[in-house]
Amino acid sequence: MITDPSPPLDPWPQGALRVVGRRVTRASAMDKVTGRACFASDVALPGMAHAVVLRAAIPRGRVLGADAAAAMTVPGVIHIAGPFDFPLPPGTAYSLGPSFRPRPVIDAEVRFVGEEIGAVVAETPVAARLAARLVRFDYAPQPAVLTMAAALAPDAPRLAADGNIVGGGDVLSAGDLEGGIAASDVVVEACYATEAQHHNVLEPHGCVAAWDAGTLIMWDSSQGCHAIRERLAAVFELPLERVRVISEHVGGGFGSKITLKPYHVIAAQLARLLGRPIRLFTERRDEFIASHHRAATGRTIWLGATSAGRLTFIAQRVSGQAGPSALFARNAAGAANGLRLHGCPNVRAEIRRVLTNTQAPIPFRGPTAAEDIFCLEQAIDEMAHALAMDPLDFHRRNIADIEPFTRLPYAGNGLRACYDRGAAAFGWNWRPPQDADDNVLARGIGMGAVAYDGTLYEDSQATVAAYRDGRIEVCVGLTEIGCGADTVFAQIAAEALDVPVDLLHTRFGDTHATPRSIDSTNHSRTTTVVGPAVRAAAQALRALLMEQGARLLQTEAAHVMQCGAAVARRDDPGVAVTFGAIAAAAGGVLSATGSRERAPDGVFQAMFGAHFVEVEVDRRTGRVRVLRAVCAHDAGRVVNPLLAESQVQGGFLQGMGMALLEERVADPRDGHLLNATMWAYRMPGAADVPASIRFVDGSVPDISNSLGVKGIGEPPLIAAGAAIANAIFNACGVRIRSYPITPDKVRAALADRSRA
Repeated sequence: MITDPSPPLDPWPQGALRVVGRRVTRASAMDKVTGRACFASDVALPGMAHAVVLRAAIPRGRVLGADAAAAMTVPGVIHIAGPFDFPLPPGTAYSLGPSFRPRPVIDAEVRFVGEEIGAVVAETPVAARLAARLVRFDYAPQPAVLTMAAALAPDAPRLAADGNIVGGGDVLSAGDLEGGIAASDVVVEACYATEAQHHNVLEPHGCVAAWDAGTLIMWDSSQGCHAIRERLAAVFELPLERVRVISEHVGGGFGSKITLKPYHVIAAQLARLLGRPIRLFTERRDEFIASHHRAATGRTIWLGATSAGRLTFIAQRVSGQAGPSALFARNAAGAANGLRLHGCPNVRAEIRRVLTNTQAPIPFRGPTAAEDIFCLEQAIDEMAHALAMDPLDFHRRNIADIEPFTRLPYAGNGLRACYDRGAAAFGWNWRPPQDADDNVLARGIGMGAVAYDGTLYEDSQATVAAYRDGRIEVCVGLTEIGCGADTVFAQIAAEALDVPVDLLHTRFGDTHATPRSIDSTNHSRTTTVVGPAVRAAAQALRALLMEQGARLLQTEAAHVMQCGAAVARRDDPGVAVTFGAIAAAAGGVLSATGSRERAPDGVFQAMFGAHFVEVEVDRRTGRVRVLRAVCAHDAGRVVNPLLAESQVQGGFLQGMGMALLEERVADPRDGHLLNATMWAYRMPGAADVPASIRFVDGSVPDISNSLGVKGIGEPPLIAAGAAIANAIFNACGVRIRSYPITPDKVRAALADRSRA
């Protein structure tokens, strides 16, 4: 634990810097396109066996026994374990942490279809999968609740002692709601719903586990090697130095690979039991039924405003599907970020996280904020129309200056810049909805905004070192999940050292070779938390180079870096020779460690953005095509605009999938997922991509850290859905309040309007 952060550094000046703010190609790009990058799923160790998890076929009940006789006849099968004979680790239980009730990693109690109840180990993956299909379980089923409506029924089975609402519910409030209602000239009320969304990462969830002289080594597809290491050490009652987790390159996570999962413990325990490495990666169907998802939600929203277009109150009643226990329930529903977006003095949200016999939700790019703002920004659009106002004008009149719950000013709020620059780039020219247009293909425009908190600070360390061969290495303890963090930190260090970024290499993804920079890469905060530590380490190394170089070269300390900077600006490798010589004289390596600055007092950090979208609606088929999008975002200082563009484009497409395509279809009788395949679960493909997704930088300086940075990973998804829904309404005059907005819903709404 770091108790003495590095002293605050002077903020970087506004405007372009030498390296930071430039379009630098991703450092790992060539390794990824040529196949040199090593993912956990690529790891193949001598003597490695393959494991497959056995999963429950009922939504609730208890396993009474298992028949593995037929499975054991499959050639190559090594071991089969069920809930009664699975070897438990010393800690006996899997848990996220001390605040959660421990639970055996494989248990006879079944709480949802797909829950882990055993494992098969074989010499090949084919043999393991075949044997898994032959294991037969005997169950004692119990009454299950598969939907929120069923769970809230008066006679519903109780999934917890205090009922099926986790903790009885939560309330967020600020101001005087009754006073806000009384001050309203116009009130809008509407109900909305969002469907579950699957992460569908390119690289499935899984790991390779091995033991070496009492040390657990795990190659893991996770978002946080240090977080997984710490939790594995707790479960297996090992000191941290006896657990090594390697998570270099990861084929997507989006929040689903943040925490310790049962498969981690299963693989590690089987590897210890059998004395050989175990590879355990889920199949694509298992990704759907057991690797978690974004929760389905439903909500009623009430808005009040004056005739002049100022919001007087926002009230919400929100329900989210929490799965079978409170373990991941916080991911089921939320309302805070939507209430942060607009300057409304009186807000209230009643939140119910409802227990059901379905897999639990887990963070998914903008957890709870995407569902919240998808719906709230539609309601805001409805209010603008009720007032006969341009929605952009209504948004501009209600920009928030302070965070409503802490009453703190924002450390930087570029929302107005996002509105202005985004609208200008889009060519915003609003007109009322085309509810009487006879054209088969109708076009419309819509907008939606986003606020997303960025305040999950934690202690962080980074090391920057110069080597005798002239290399400069940035060492950070994090997993690179595809966002380009290795490139961003190299740019930050190069800026602080005043050297070409090509001289720097970033090491990451191995707990035995990196300091603890962050527990896991999540919440659009990695650059905010780790970046200042990298800059501090680079500044400290710069001071060492000056001191050691002055002694070696018999010159003034400042002259060492002045000469090095001059050489660097000519892109001359001589600076590498200079630094290499200094490092060689110091014994071959010269390194410095920095820690993050103290968390800011008196301000609240949040990211902001605004999306502008044009759609085309086919009135005959109900099909919606997104034609173009302009996405303006305030991410503080943008370290690498090229990577920021990639984040915006990918995030928008993922939000578009949630808005128009992605939908779980489960059998209401037994909870089995009916579309657990990539062809049955629709996601955006090449034919769905808009002709243009343009990123516009709406950033203003952020005072919460010396870099002036914020995140941009999640807000592009969060802002997409409402902008698309509002554009559909603008195109054809029908409002679809239930996501995804599929062709059948559009056709039904158009038919209802024509009959009205």
